[in-house]
Amino acid sequence: MIIRTFKRVIKTGIRSAGARGLCVLFRILQPMSPKCFRSDLRPLDGPRAG
Repeated sequence: MIIRTFKRVIKTGIRSAGARGLCVLFRILQPMSPKCFRSDLRPLDGPRAG
């Protein structure tokens, strides 16, 4: 799905209706996800030692 969406954006300049719907759904459901899943709480270098 990611590759198809990327190709479509490159060719036409817009995303498909399904991809737009998923983005809206993710934005709506964001407050319901646990805080431990937030990306700013996850280290980019892997697990921290200590």
